[in-house]
Amino acid sequence: MKKYAKFSLYLALILITTLSVHAEEENFSLIDQLPSHSLLVAHWPDIPQTIDAFQKTSLYQLFKDPEVKMFIDSMYDVAKPQVEGMLQQAEQQFGISLQDALNIFQGEVTLALVDVNFQQKKLGIAATINFGENGETVNKAIELLKQMTQITFSTTTYENTEILVLDQAPPKMKVCYAILHNSLVICSSQELMQQLIAGQSDKLVDSANFKTVLSKVFPEGSVPSKMIYVNVEQALQQFSPMIPPQAQQIGGMLGFMNIKSIAAGGSISGQRIGSAMFLHCEDKKGVMSLLDFGGIAEENVQKIPHHSISASLVHADYDELFRKVEAVLQEIDPNGGLLAQYKQGSEQLQQMLGFSLQDELFASMGTDHYSFAYMPQEGGLLPRGVSAVQLKDINKFMEVLNKICASLGVDIESTDANGTKLSYFSVPLGKFGEDPFKDLERNPVQGFFVGLGLGLSGMAFFVENNYMYMTANVHDAKDFLTNRSNWTKSIATHEDFVSAKKHVPQGSSFVLYTDLRKPFCGIWNTVTPVVRPFDGFIRSLGIPFDSALVPRAVTISRYLTPGTLSYTCDQHGMLLSSNGTLEATLPLVGVAAVGITAAIAVPAVLRARLKANEASAIATLRTISSSQAMFQSSAVLDQNENGTGEYGFLQELSGQQNLRGKNHTIPSAYLATMNFRDGIAEKSGYYFYCYLPGSNGTAVGEKDASSATGDDATLLQENGFVVYAWPIRYGNTGERVFAINQSGEVISCYTSSYSRWNIPKADAAYADAKDSSNLQGKFSVNDMGQDGNYWYSLYE
Repeated sequence: MKKYAKFSLYLALILITTLSVHAEEENFSLIDQLPSHSLLVAHWPDIPQTIDAFQKTSLYQLFKDPEVKMFIDSMYDVAKPQVEGMLQQAEQQFGISLQDALNIFQGEVTLALVDVNFQQKKLGIAATINFGENGETVNKAIELLKQMTQITFSTTTYENTEILVLDQAPPKMKVCYAILHNSLVICSSQELMQQLIAGQSDKLVDSANFKTVLSKVFPEGSVPSKMIYVNVEQALQQFSPMIPPQAQQIGGMLGFMNIKSIAAGGSISGQRIGSAMFLHCEDKKGVMSLLDFGGIAEENVQKIPHHSISASLVHADYDELFRKVEAVLQEIDPNGGLLAQYKQGSEQLQQMLGFSLQDELFASMGTDHYSFAYMPQEGGLLPRGVSAVQLKDINKFMEVLNKICASLGVDIESTDANGTKLSYFSVPLGKFGEDPFKDLERNPVQGFFVGLGLGLSGMAFFVENNYMYMTANVHDAKDFLTNRSNWTKSIATHEDFVSAKKHVPQGSSFVLYTDLRKPFCGIWNTVTPVVRPFDGFIRSLGIPFDSALVPRAVTISRYLTPGTLSYTCDQHGMLLSSNGTLEATLPLVGVAAVGITAAIAVPAVLRARLKANEASAIATLRTISSSQAMFQSSAVLDQNENGTGEYGFLQELSGQQNLRGKNHTIPSAYLATMNFRDGIAEKSGYYFYCYLPGSNGTAVGEKDASSATGDDATLLQENGFVVYAWPIRYGNTGERVFAINQSGEVISCYTSSYSRWNIPKADAAYADAKDSSNLQGKFSVNDMGQDGNYWYSLYE
């Protein structure tokens, strides 16, 4: 019994080990196999996981809302038949449906530029798609690609893995692919493929550089969606011989040579969509040192009202920035030439302005500033804004401000608001009818200052507790002074702000918070009634816009999650990140713009393509007519040997079929090669079919060309033919049916009755005549043909 128990235990261990190995082999990840010296990586970690996460976001829920969906569907319904028709046509042509093609993406998708051999400066490209259980679809797609491109592959083996190498590739670029555990891997060379199969000892995912990047662009707890990574450090090593030494020296002084990598990524956290751009530079020298500003003053958050719809906080030590600029210039040019030029330029600017930017303006300003906007209590379309600028030396700042106003031609007026001195900018009253911009073309700098002064006019400010508060006008300043005592809560306790700020990195130098819901509702409710009177006009232009179905503002605003935009500089580098509305609103605006544009453009594009197809069909028919005339007049085919040639079928004219009664084709083609199936040619969205007179009073079509023989038929074939052209998909690739015969005249009709399986009869476009079924008589022009359709001259 113990013996069997022991055996069972061994068997279980073997089974577990086998399953573990198998499970490990089932997962191949290119990102995990890339060497640390990879130069560029575009990476989508897990497509299904990203889709699942996206379906929980506010943006996705917005488009699933019944009101929004109804509006979008109403616009899409117009183009739906054409789109579905194109998809069906593509499925018939390629044998793979769009859904099957999309289902291929069941995991990682990665594209990488790899330094294959550093010594030989050899680069390679690798790509992978994890297809999960959809191997059959992938194989079908590969076989289809082979058929369409006529490419072939040779098979080789490396470590029990079958590698298929493209035969047509250049000798030094052996493009190949392999199926590695549910992943399609494509490489630009066998050497790179073998490296990936064997595995790397020095992997990209294990490098400190890459780990730092991942921690920055993909916040903890988020679902990574996409990333682009540029290994600048490796690229500089790879291409340094190509960079002139002097350029390398200057780049080093500027700090550019210390950049390790640049990356951009996207992620999803609950309902929020986030994005980030990170510049990895730990040794900040030169220009890089100028980007380190320090963190915002968190206490300023307490000064921002609870009901604010937006808020920004900035930390910027301008005085320190000027000193850094001088230090960088001195480092770049130790001889002091650049620094001297900089100081000379600063002196010239000081003479022009009447004050020093560094020693007066920025020296009088503090480092921490903030602003906010809120909706007026009495209602309104636009918010009111307040900006607070910290001052270190109020008297010096006011002196500079007066100098600025004097140079701009702006006065400072004052009024009182419950004991607080309110000041505002005012441009002096000019003469009525006088052009304030005259002579400014000769002095663009003066024009800039005049424009700046006009822009400042009307703005109000007051100074309090070492801050200068600025508003759009005096009334906004009074409103702020009057109501702030009632604003007992700050935005720091607002649930939406607290939730959004969780996604802001610690130590950020700049933070912007926005909640667009209230202003959006005001603007939306104002704009939509204005648009409604134009509903009929818009629809008359062919744009499927229905104002009655436009979603309500309250419906859309429900999904506009408050968001943040921030800039952070720490010991690892510089990070610009956004999360929430700021990230989702752009796609929303983009999708809306694309939707509206598509609603306008799709019908227009389809119409343009339709017209282009019709023009191509007409041109092809005329080419056929000319070819028939040359073919017949040259007597290439003279079956009864009476010296008069007969007209030919299209495949005879193009040399794709033996001449009737002969065992050879024509020596030189009269017509370009066309694609034929069962005698029906296809070109540019149209079918083409040729008839020639036959025996027993009945015309013979192209697919029955071998039966177009006999003395009576041969004589008639010397005098006539007809070719019809009709759309492959009516309304999609064309609307009109065309016909041409030996007369060279092209006629047309509008009908959807013809298809791949229902081709026009020989006499479809002919007038009622005794032998019209054998192409005798004339076309029915501006009258009903034998098919019951009205046929018109092309120029009618």
